Amino acid sequence: MVRILIQNSKSRISGSLSDITKLRGIMSIRHPKAFYVRQKMKNSYSWDGTIKYITEAGYLKTGHLPWLVNILKKEEIEFELVDQRSHLRYEPFEIEDLDVEVREYQTEAVDKVLENTIEGIPFQRGIINAATNAGKTMMMIKIFKSFPDANGIILINESTLYNQFLKDMPKYFEEDEWGYMQGKNLKWGKIMVAMVQTLVRNINKFQSKLSSIDIIFIDECDLSTSKTYKTILNHIYNATIRVGLSGSVFLTKLKRDDMKNNEVKEYLGEELFKIKNIQLMEMGYSTPVVVKIIEGNTKFPTSLNYPEVYRECITLNTDRTRKAVERVKFNLERGRKPLIVVCQYIEHVEVMYAAMRGAFGLRHNVSYAHHETKDRLEIFDDFRVGKIDILVVSQIVRRGKNFPLIKYILNAGGGDSSANVLQIVGRGVRKHESKSKVWVEDFWDMGKYIQDHSKHRVLTYKQEGFKIISLLTGDTIIKKKKTNGKRGKKA
Repeated sequence: MVRILIQNSKSRISGSLSDITKLRGIMSIRHPKAFYVRQKMKNSYSWDGTIKYITEAGYLKTGHLPWLVNILKKEEIEFELVDQRSHLRYEPFEIEDLDVEVREYQTEAVDKVLENTIEGIPFQRGIINAATNAGKTMMMIKIFKSFPDANGIILINESTLYNQFLKDMPKYFEEDEWGYMQGKNLKWGKIMVAMVQTLVRNINKFQSKLSSIDIIFIDECDLSTSKTYKTILNHIYNATIRVGLSGSVFLTKLKRDDMKNNEVKEYLGEELFKIKNIQLMEMGYSTPVVVKIIEGNTKFPTSLNYPEVYRECITLNTDRTRKAVERVKFNLERGRKPLIVVCQYIEHVEVMYAAMRGAFGLRHNVSYAHHETKDRLEIFDDFRVGKIDILVVSQIVRRGKNFPLIKYILNAGGGDSSANVLQIVGRGVRKHESKSKVWVEDFWDMGKYIQDHSKHRVLTYKQEGFKIISLLTGDTIIKKKKTNGKRGKKA
């Protein structure tokens, strides 16, 4: 018999040595960088290269409790759950009473959290995997308002999103009910909207307040494995209800991603609900996306390591830059503006901006922004209302930016991150009467490292169900009609 004492942050497992040893072995994974970690360890011979999610003392992060229970059932090991947590008074709240639009799937997502149990025991924690434009704020509000005695906090990582929350909160709460935290701006309330950067700097100062929090919401919870988030989450240890929300979490099932995915789950629990971009488009809530794959780098890189290959074949590749200019011209001629050209690094932003300014600066308003651009917030505001036609921007644009007018996105920066791909596409899916679809173009780059990255981005587009059009010639992994070696017409 295995006995599990359930607490908010860690649960304690007791039982026979053979059962515990067996469970520790099953609940473990190979560290993806075990070889390199060993090189830095003093007593590397004592480590077998695996991460064990049950400690030698029998402790388990409570977010992994569903995983443990599934294993116990599968292995036919008898077990007993003893819930030592304090539970909040629950009163179902009808968000419709606030005279705001409620979508059916939003109610479904909330119910998945509120009704979640383990062996009949309330376990109101988990992850809502919701694509951009799903209305995550509505979900958080309904969950929080279902517990009238609770104190809560919403953790935000991006200032634009934070400012949007400040505008939205008065729709749902009286002025004295909610609070905010950013820089020197601080007001405490039953439900707090807090920038993680401010909170982590004052973590010890606010410890007493944090210890009284019952419900925590983590927006963009795929970021919760960072040191900043972990510091904060370790101090909000009394929260019984824990909900993560993101549209770019658990995107791949590769072994190399198991460690990060498990780190997200150890605090928040399992994914309880998912809605993808394509579903929101089919329901009419998001703008349909058409993805075109265009020819990028074609030369064999002389460099050996990834940064040098990237700089040679992407950043400083004049032929690739010319192709980018051609594609922007093609889309401008079809009225697809305002548009954004997204790069990874500052140097590439500057190279691409110079090219776009040189090609289109006399007829169009061209601007750029990256994290060192001092007036970037003003630039984003101008772009949002259509004062800027072409915006060359770094990946600071990925999260929290609301640009409903965007008609065309060129992902010029490449990269290997599925999360980045979807975040970039997400900038264009906001509905607006001026557009019926958003066009996204991405480069297919040949060469060491960057070709594999191209394949992974295409796979992400396919998994999301986007319509994909290939403008490539020759043999690729993208299915297309034969062209007998001739370049097809641009589409």
